[in-house]
Amino acid sequence: MSGYFRDDYGNPCQITDSNSLPHPRDGGITYAIDTKSGQSGSPVYIKIKEDVQLLGIHKAYNTRDKLNTAVFITS
Repeated sequence: MSGYFRDDYGNPCQITDSNSLPHPRDGGITYAIDTKSGQSGSPVYIKIKEDVQLLGIHKAYNTRDKLNTAVFITS
């Protein structure tokens, strides 16, 4: 996942993080990747060898499951 947030001084910063494969769940996907407030709408993608595929759009952090969630891109 890659996206932007604002640091303590209001400067935009880009961060990219990765982890194991995301898990399909409830019409979307869940994943254990560190995110910051303001990263909603960031792309969630998978890279296999040299091929990159967009899977979804980051939605929120689920406090119950302690995982991030994204909605699938379907078309």
